[in-house]
Amino acid sequence: MAAMCADEPQGRSSGVSREGPFELLVGEGANVKVGAPLLKGGKVEGKVVAQGRADKIMIIKFRRRKHYKRVQGHRQSFTEVEITAISGA
Repeated sequence: MAAMCADEPQGRSSGVSREGPFELLVGEGANVKVGAPLLKGGKVEGKVVAQGRADKIMIIKFRRRKHYKRVQGHRQSFTEVEITAISGA
């Protein structure tokens, strides 16, 4: 179906199935159900496709003519999850 990316690593290896009550809205057209905050009885199934780290970004602080420069790097960890099924309440 679709793939989504979570910001934090979930501690699961590739190919592992995961399910949980993560639905906020289900339906299409005039038949839409909205949860507050989640739908009761709804379920989302997915599997972990990949885990890794994104490209490094550089954070630079610089003040001209003041002999001041600070450079810091950051790499965000991620978990890519493929949504396999969504069942509504």
